[in-house]
Amino acid sequence: MSYTISFKNLPFSPNRCQIIYVENAYDEEMNAFLLANYENICKSFREIDFDFRYLPKEAELLASPDFQSYLWPTQEISYNTEDARRLSERLLDFMTTPQNKSHIKPGVMLFRFSEREDRRWTERIFSYVPTTPDDFTDITKLAYTLNISTGEIRYHCAPNRYAQNEKADAEFEHDTAILNLKQEIREKVEQLRVYGVDEWVIEELFHPKQQLSRLIIAKDNTLVLPDYNQTITLSPFQKAIYLLFLRHEEGILFKALPDYESELLSLYLALRPSASKEEAQKRVQHVLNPCANDINSYCAHIKGAFLNAFNDHIARNYYIDGKRGEPKKILLPRNLVEGLTV
Repeated sequence: MSYTISFKNLPFSPNRCQIIYVENAYDEEMNAFLLANYENICKSFREIDFDFRYLPKEAELLASPDFQSYLWPTQEISYNTEDARRLSERLLDFMTTPQNKSHIKPGVMLFRFSEREDRRWTERIFSYVPTTPDDFTDITKLAYTLNISTGEIRYHCAPNRYAQNEKADAEFEHDTAILNLKQEIREKVEQLRVYGVDEWVIEELFHPKQQLSRLIIAKDNTLVLPDYNQTITLSPFQKAIYLLFLRHEEGILFKALPDYESELLSLYLALRPSASKEEAQKRVQHVLNPCANDINSYCAHIKGAFLNAFNDHIARNYYIDGKRGEPKKILLPRNLVEGLTV
């Protein structure tokens, strides 16, 4: 039998391929079982296109030295085991009716759909199944019970309107990209980051205050972040675009890019003096055409170079970003930039 739980102000964006373990208090038997069988459970769920999320284990991974060097390059972060143990319980504090938290026994839940009540928050609707270790002997059956969600609606003040929407949201969607992720450290961090889980776990457990590194503009195609002991390598044209935005702290509207043609051309030729000026000018004009998509592609590659080195809570200070219709900019304070000519 499956039930339904609604959440509001959930601190991350759930995905319909995620099956998340929750409990109202730390259950010694269930957690011992999950810790001992974590890899096998994850593998079994992946075989049927699901992603199992056990937050205490993910917190443990985030606290490992390899993860810390990626997430917080300049400092060591203290890790509280007791706080990590409570993550599966802490998640239930975001229930629409948290007073019913005590009714939620150890179990798993699967995101189904969202409903916006007003402009302030969105309800996230999950199917939920209470579990014991024996239920994990048949992963396919457990996932099927969650996915069909045939049970009655519980733990919400207005259940009927969710029952009416169940059929419309019954089609299961899965992100095939998640199935192809390897187990390397950076790819695992990226998997967590995409759904916001790491940001919430980090905030709950570590409360980091990350010091930003200086950014040194090297004469070649690299950007050096000495305080992180990292070097970012870009192509000459990517670096020219990066330097253009770095020069303009106020940001640049994409529709105004043609106004920066001569400046970008000068930057590019300085990085690649052997290039033909005529060919370089054609390339600059094409990339700066606001009706084309080339500038987005270059910005995405630059962003990817930083995300390959750091988690997003650090990288977002260094790459080019901005909302649609607003100036795109680099957030890094310019007093941390060395070697930039204006």
